[in-house]
Amino acid sequence: MLTQVTLLGARHVFEIDGVEVGTFVALPTQSNDLELWSFEIYPEFRGCGYSGRLLNEVIRMGKNEYPPRGRVLLWVLKDNERAIHLYTKHGFLRAGENEDSIFMELPL
Repeated sequence: MLTQVTLLGARHVFEIDGVEVGTFVALPTQSNDLELWSFEIYPEFRGCGYSGRLLNEVIRMGKNEYPPRGRVLLWVLKDNERAIHLYTKHGFLRAGENEDSIFMELPL
């Protein structure tokens, strides 16, 4: 199974065997972190394990392609239990919250 991530502007396209299955936008911050602005596996590909593979790609980028990044940062809606579980499973920690969202970080 061939996995490829292609950069189109600020959007990264995630492909499996030439089929686009999701996208993400991750940008460096002024504090030398990598902030995940958007993360999506298309509905027809959810439940196939692609979310974890795509998140691993974001983490890899934080470690290797944008040195020296200290953390990967993101906001997630409080009612998005599947996403919170995914991020926690990959080592993200709760670092704050507001009325609607949880701020999470992964030290690299």
